Amino acid sequence: MTDIFLSYNRDDQALAKHFAEGFVAHGLNVWWDTTLRAGEAYDEVTETALRSAKAVVVLWSTRSIVSRWVRAEATVALRNGTLVPCMIEPCDRPIMFELTQTGDLAGWTGAANDPRWLAFVADVKTRVARAAADGHAPSKNGPTPLPTLSPPSDAIPQPASPRTGQSERRHLTFLSCRLEETGGSAALRDPEDWQAIVQMAEPLVTEALTSLGGTATWHSGEVASIFGYLVAQEDAAERAIRAGLAIIAALAGLRDAFSAEHEAAVTARIGIHSAMALVGLAGHGAIEVFGDGPVTAARARASAPPQAVVFTADVAELVAGVFNHEALPAVQPIDGAAVITMFRAVSARPDGRN
Repeated sequence: MTDIFLSYNRDDQALAKHFAEGFVAHGLNVWWDTTLRAGEAYDEVTETALRSAKAVVVLWSTRSIVSRWVRAEATVALRNGTLVPCMIEPCDRPIMFELTQTGDLAGWTGAANDPRWLAFVADVKTRVARAAADGHAPSKNGPTPLPTLSPPSDAIPQPASPRTGQSERRHLTFLSCRLEETGGSAALRDPEDWQAIVQMAEPLVTEALTSLGGTATWHSGEVASIFGYLVAQEDAAERAIRAGLAIIAALAGLRDAFSAEHEAAVTARIGIHSAMALVGLAGHGAIEVFGDGPVTAARARASAPPQAVVFTADVAELVAGVFNHEALPAVQPIDGAAVITMFRAVSARPDGRN
């Protein structure tokens, strides 16, 4: 498995070579596009290397920040937890990466004894070591994969994934979030354009969820999250609502970027429900849930107004006094399901729990 995948703009190749040679001098193996052999498919080999690398070093410059390929590679790395970015010259990073700690090697010309370079190498080695300890494997089911010449996964027989442990009953909180364009015009957009919009939002939405202890499982422009597993959380419901409000705020912060780059106004509908479930780990660390919690959260989300975080009565009981909220019309039953009493989170109360 490759230690480092090096992502950069072609015009920065001379400096990228210094990075590659410097990493090798420190005992790390590096993949960059000069590694391609004659006859290999560029995008297929590149994506395989990207998803299997323990660390993805992205070199930000005034040229790479406008490269769709570099931005896409950085997005995949951020989602996989392998991103180690570095500024090689002063520039405004894409807004979705502003919250990611970034090394500063502006003006570096390859000096092996430069303290900034040595510090950056130490950071990269830490990420590589962490991935090795975690048994890092390439992501196979990313929600927005880079273009690839690989055959579809369902065309290749796959062995059944063994469960890695016993399932257990847990009281969990489920969050369902759907990105959408105001006016419902997302369905009319070219799929590649909508993919680019979703890729802008994904890192900030994922950060809002994971920073509060939630999971993030993406499918196109929708993300499902679980709070309270693997680690139990007494305040799981509160965390989920705070994450939902953070997502709405993060998307609002991207308003100008959405408008400038895609002439789009993007927001989200979010539904939250708490319930008992049977939960455990399936193969490859995937979380397997049995129960109606995820479905109820999705039903709540489907009935939510635009730019709203809504939650059920089961959640309301758990967060009483923590949030300002307003009652919404109940969701009527479908196929014999129970009526869902709904509330909209407005804001956290200053005197509520932290």
